[in-house]
Amino acid sequence: MIDYFPACMEFFYPEAYADIDWDRDYEILNTELQKIVPEAKVGE
Repeated sequence: MIDYFPACMEFFYPEAYADIDWDRDYEILNTELQKIVPEAKVGE
């Protein structure tokens, strides 16, 4: 999925795509929402 994200952004949001530094590494923040809403269900 993450492999197609840049192409999707370039197609649907070309102005935003141009502003993103695609060479920069990223950090997945999947636990941030759990801190805000801890009683939410976990899963797909």
